[in-house]
Amino acid sequence: MGQSTHTPMPRVGATGSALMLLAAALLAFGLDSASAKRADARLDRRPHTAGKPVLAIVSLNDQRVSIYDANSKILEAPVSSGSAGYETPAGIFSIVQKKEMHSSNLYEDGQMPFMQRITWTGIALHAGTLPGHPASHGCIRLPIDFAQRLFDLTDLGMRVLVVREDMGPSEIDHPRLFKSNPLRQELAATVPSSDRSLVSNTAPGARLAAASEAGVTPGSARHLQILQSNAAAKAAAAEAASKSEREARQAAATKVAAAASAARSLRAAESNVAKADTALKQADRR
Repeated sequence: MGQSTHTPMPRVGATGSALMLLAAALLAFGLDSASAKRADARLDRRPHTAGKPVLAIVSLNDQRVSIYDANSKILEAPVSSGSAGYETPAGIFSIVQKKEMHSSNLYEDGQMPFMQRITWTGIALHAGTLPGHPASHGCIRLPIDFAQRLFDLTDLGMRVLVVREDMGPSEIDHPRLFKSNPLRQELAATVPSSDRSLVSNTAPGARLAAASEAGVTPGSARHLQILQSNAAAKAAAAEAASKSEREARQAAATKVAAAASAARSLRAAESNVAKADTALKQADRR
C-alpha cells in the first residue's frame, strides 16, 4: 500500500492531550510497557489451548508483532515497518478489511498477500520481504507463513496497537471485580444443557452443603444427582404451595360471593321494612 497521510503521533507541546488520550486507551487494555517482559514470562507459563486472537501489538523499535488471545501471548514474529519518510504511524487501530490477495493502488508490482487493512489511508499488515529493518512504504510486513496463519485466525474489528516501545497485557485484580465460581464452572461443564437450569437455580451454599452431607466430591456424577433430586423436591414443594394458594384463593372468592349475596339480602330486607313502615304510617292516618 502507499504512504499514509496519517499524522505521526505527537510527542510534546500543545498536542499533549492526544498523548493523554492514547495513554488512557492503552490503560484500558491493562498495558504496561515497563512490565512487558515480566508479563510475557508470567502469562506464557500458563498451560492453555490458544484461543481466538483479540489483540496484536506491533513494536516499531523491536520490529516485532505479538498476538494475544484472552489469556496470553499465542504468536510472535518479526516485521518490517515503514522506512524513513514512510514511517508506520503509531496508534490504536482495528482490522477493517481483509483480502487474501491484494495489489497496491499506489505502487507498481505492489503485491500484498494476506492483506489485513488497519487504516483507509494505506496501512495494512501483509506478507512481504523482511530485510531485518524498516523497509516498507508504511505497511507492516510479515513472514509469509505467519501472515497466512494470522489471516486465517483473525476477524474484522480485532484491535491492532502500533507502539514504539514493546508492551504487553498485565494482570488486573480488584476486590470489586467479579470473581469466578470454580464449582459453578465445573458443574456447567458436566451437566447436560437440559438440566443446567436446575443446577443454576441452586444456591452455591446449598450445593456445597449437599456435597458435604453426602460425602461426595463437588462436581461429580453423584453430586449432580443430589442437586437434581434437591431441585426436583423444591419444584414439587413449589407446586404444592402453588396448589394451596389456588385453593385459598378459591375459598376466599367463595366467601366474597357469599358475603355479597348476604349484603344483597340485607338490603332487600331493609327495603321491605321501610315499605312496611310507610304502609303502617299511612294506615294510622286513616
